[in-house]
Amino acid sequence: MLTENKITFAAKSVINDIEIASFGAILNTDTFDLSIYTKQVDKEACKEHRDVVRKDQADFEDFAYLVQDMLKNA
Repeated sequence: MLTENKITFAAKSVINDIEIASFGAILNTDTFDLSIYTKQVDKEACKEHRDVVRKDQADFEDFAYLVQDMLKNA
């Protein structure tokens, strides 16, 4: 018996073909609870390119909330 249905999606922040941060989200399709997480793969590069990482993170969060809203209102 399935007790929870979840959708997982991820993205990454890349500078010069090198991944410096990753983002993930888990959406429970029963309750529509959304968990979003960020991981710094290269802390020094994240610090150096903070503006890019922050924009990528904001874009990912916007996408995650859009998916949540679309499924919740379907």
